[in-house]
Amino acid sequence: MDIGAYTTGQKIVLGGAAVAAIAAFLPWFSIELLGTSASVNGIDRDGVFSFIFALLVVGFVLYAGPRSRGRKTTAAVLILGLLIALIGGAYIYDPWIGVEQTVTDEQRSLIDIGIGLYLTLVGGALVVIGTLYDTQ
Repeated sequence: MDIGAYTTGQKIVLGGAAVAAIAAFLPWFSIELLGTSASVNGIDRDGVFSFIFALLVVGFVLYAGPRSRGRKTTAAVLILGLLIALIGGAYIYDPWIGVEQTVTDEQRSLIDIGIGLYLTLVGGALVVIGTLYDTQ
């Protein structure tokens, strides 16, 4: 596979997918309480979905091949990039998504957002930007 044959947009998409895939294994959340700290990696939460979406993006781009401008492939990659960015952005906005019980302000203040969530958002954004770059 000659990476030089791929368009600039496809290279951006592949880079963004790589960032999102790696981010799934990095800390998404951390908490420090009574001198003890713990972190949760993305793969332990919804990072599984962002990882799978990133792998699908890579698969679509490699399947389509260099300089491909297929509408279905472009739409699929764009949607997957938006989903990756949405997962990262939603958890940055509210780390308590999916928690059934009422969360107090004190509990909210205990959670720190980890680098993995920010990189998930950036990776998804790069996939979207790369896809849109090639459509212009």
